[in-house]
Amino acid sequence: MPKITVISTFAQDKIIYKEPGKTITRKGGPAFWIDKTLKDLKVDFDFICPRKQAKVEVVVSKKGETGFVKSVDKINLTGKRTARAFIISTVADEFDLTNLTKLNGLIALDIQGYARDIKVQKKTKLQIAPDTYQLISILKVTKEELKFLDKEFTDNQKKRILIITKGEQGAEIFSGGKRYVFPARKTKVKDTIGAGDVFLTAFVAEFIKIKDAQKAGKFAIGYVEQFLADK
Repeated sequence: MPKITVISTFAQDKIIYKEPGKTITRKGGPAFWIDKTLKDLKVDFDFICPRKQAKVEVVVSKKGETGFVKSVDKINLTGKRTARAFIISTVADEFDLTNLTKLNGLIALDIQGYARDIKVQKKTKLQIAPDTYQLISILKVTKEELKFLDKEFTDNQKKRILIITKGEQGAEIFSGGKRYVFPARKTKVKDTIGAGDVFLTAFVAEFIKIKDAQKAGKFAIGYVEQFLADK
């Protein structure tokens, strides 16, 4: 049984820097950053991902980063899977969340891809049935993505673990009804692509070892600060 099973997508990222007007193409997608982090942390893991890479375009400007998914294949899951933990991070909605019932282990979900799909579909909320979202042990959202979740959902998640990342302002974590704040050290970087996936991965890897959300959060924020400093 692997320590962590990653359900995610690799991508070819076309990154457009508005200032100074430069475009590069490189490996990316959430799976790329998760893979890199778990290897660095020397954690045993395996992958469930599409055969094809997704095609993603990211525009980086002074206002931040905006991603556009050009193509992505579905992630198919057949039968039940067991692991110490599952990290789920997608580029869109390529993994059907009703499949959470097939996963036996701690489930950590980043909603970034589902939030991106909501914007494309011009919907207002992420629709997850209560009997499904109660299976999520750890949920990571950005401050901006919170608006796509019902208050009932987030209040329920705070009883388990809810991670809210806030860019330069760091992160806050709710666990068992308690709130922990993690300020970030200001670091000047050309982009923050991958930082959210690195944070969640570092948090999960540490949490399954020590079972302490506050200490795992402190470890993750420090790990991401170093990741950004090395960019």
